[in-house]
Amino acid sequence: MAESGSVRIKCPKCGSLNIKQVQDKGKVLSYAGQTPIYKRIWKCKECGASWE
Repeated sequence: MAESGSVRIKCPKCGSLNIKQVQDKGKVLSYAGQTPIYKRIWKCKECGASWE
């Protein structure tokens, strides 16, 4: 029987679990009609670090 659970992502700089996923407006992946689809990155709410 497999365990079901979510993987917690931590900030690589400070180790905080208080993070969010945001759009990287500098990197367009594709377009849906006229709407750009942006790359998503992680951002720490504690220290401000960002990573992929």
